[in-house]
Parts: sequence; C-alpha cells; structure tokens
Amino acid sequence: MEEKRLYDVHNSPFVELETPFTVWEAVKMIILLPTVPVRLFIIFVLTIAVSIVNSLAIYGCDLEKPLPHWRRRVVEIASQTYSGIVLRAVGFWNPKIINSHYYLEGKKMGAVGYLV
Repeated sequence: MEEKRLYDVHNSPFVELETPFTVWEAVKMIILLPTVPVRLFIIFVLTIAVSIVNSLAIYGCDLEKPLPHWRRRVVEIASQTYSGIVLRAVGFWNPKIINSHYYLEGKKMGAVGYLV
C-alpha cells in the first residue's frame, strides 16, 4: 500500500532538490554565521537610537499640524540612515528601485527624500 504524504516535496516550488550543497556554500556559512549576533546587535542598537532621536525631534510639537521643516528633516535623516544601515546589515547592499518614475514623482512633491 502506497503511503499518502501530506505535502508533495517533489513538485513544490518552495523546495529546491536539484541544487547541490557545495564546498563553497559551506565556506560561506562558516564565514557568515558567526556575524549573525553582531548584525542583530547592530539592528537592536539602531532601533533604540532612531526611536530616541525621532521622539526628541517631535517632543513638544502639536501633532495635529505638520512638523516644522527642521524637525521633519531630523526625522527624515534619522529614519533613512537607520533603514539604509539595517538593510545593509541583513545583506541588501544595493537595493534596486523598481518603477522609479513613482519615486521621482514623489520626490518632486516632497513626499520622499533621498536613500542613504
């Protein structure tokens, strides 16, 4: 009697059975796995730091009105720097912008800033 499986591994688009585990893959794991705690620590520290900076930037403001220009700029620079460093910490060194015409339109309107 044939065993019935709950999940068809051989026809799954999420499981790659044809890719061999090479020596180069093992070397990359040996080199990169020890850096995971350092990367997580960087992300944790930066999350706390950007939270403090953004909280100080909006302290005492009426949030029903738009922020003054200098406060908005502080929040923008802190948040963009944080996002850029965190993306690089998790391995996205050069993220591509898809549909950049939307980005350019938003930049003209002042809705988005520059990527760090």
